[in-house]
Amino acid sequence: MPSRFRPTQKPKLMDPIKSERLRRVIRAHNDVQHQYIPNKMEDKSELETSLYKQRFKDNVERELIKLIRVKVPRGHFELEEKGTVDEKGTVSEALVYIIQERVRNPNPDPEKGESQYYAHCSTKMGIYKKPTAIVKRDLLQNPVSSKVTGAKAMFYIPFSEKNVKQVLEEFNYECSKGFALAIATNNSADSWHGAQKYTVYNLEEFIHGKFEDVLGANQGGFLKDRLGRVTEKGVEKYIMDKADKREKAEREFTEFKEKQKQRQTKAKK
Repeated sequence: MPSRFRPTQKPKLMDPIKSERLRRVIRAHNDVQHQYIPNKMEDKSELETSLYKQRFKDNVERELIKLIRVKVPRGHFELEEKGTVDEKGTVSEALVYIIQERVRNPNPDPEKGESQYYAHCSTKMGIYKKPTAIVKRDLLQNPVSSKVTGAKAMFYIPFSEKNVKQVLEEFNYECSKGFALAIATNNSADSWHGAQKYTVYNLEEFIHGKFEDVLGANQGGFLKDRLGRVTEKGVEKYIMDKADKREKAEREFTEFKEKQKQRQTKAKK
């Protein structure tokens, strides 16, 4: 039959390429027998941007905004094996990084109200909100209904020098807002890092410093001087200061005990 008499084929719709974060979100919904609907603004923006990136891949701008080293509570890290939760707490620190993506419109028409960008999104990679739900089952244990009752912040990238440098290499070692520490909370998926993140100015200290020492150096003002200038070896200075204070406290305690012993000896005479 001549081709002009064939029925018109519908154009094939593109399926957005889903990030590791979104794949985990969808799998977590499937695990609790709940249909995933991208109602979060972050998810909607990422899916929309993904579609435009596939169509206009030469017009994509990607920027690394921030790298965050996170202290993770037990039960909030997800291992690679089918999303198994690390209940033993073998992974205590995670990596979260924030990226911004824009798909440029090469020829925007202002008269038609066209924007400079087709789509854009800001996404936190390394963390997602895992739904908690009540699943009702029949006598044969088949799911009948599911009701989402909340969400739990889950991390999935272990903090390591290798993972940090892998992200930095992807963005040519450019990170617009630098590095930070955060302590994840147990009770909230929205404000997962509590009320504060702690800035770190040196990549070497960010990667290799002990979490508690880097945090203490920030809180003690060792990472910047009084004029707000970034100091060299701030964590090392903090460790030395802490050791000096501990030594002074131990010396004062020893002197106190010695004087107390002398008073007791005199009292016996």
